[in-house]
Amino acid sequence: VSNPGGSVESQPATLKVIRSATESPRLLSPLWRSQTGFSATLLGQVQAAYRVQWSQDLIDWHDLTNVVATSIANQVHDPAAAAAFRFYRVVSP
Repeated sequence: VSNPGGSVESQPATLKVIRSATESPRLLSPLWRSQTGFSATLLGQVQAAYRVQWSQDLIDWHDLTNVVATSIANQVHDPAAAAAFRFYRVVSP
């Protein structure tokens, strides 16, 4: 370990990261292409049910799809995403 106060050698350590069961689902790596529309990765709990929604004004939300997560990272697509502004969110039912 080293910091501005100095450095110290120690025995090798193992870091184990455990994802919290209460962590909120997220949409990551958004991508929009004129030929294929919008896509993103839904990060959530395996076997959990989610709704992906879209809005053009952040007031009125519309369901895009329902997803039961088969893994931690699941792909979501919206081929109809042609609007100048379209926002997305993921919610638990």
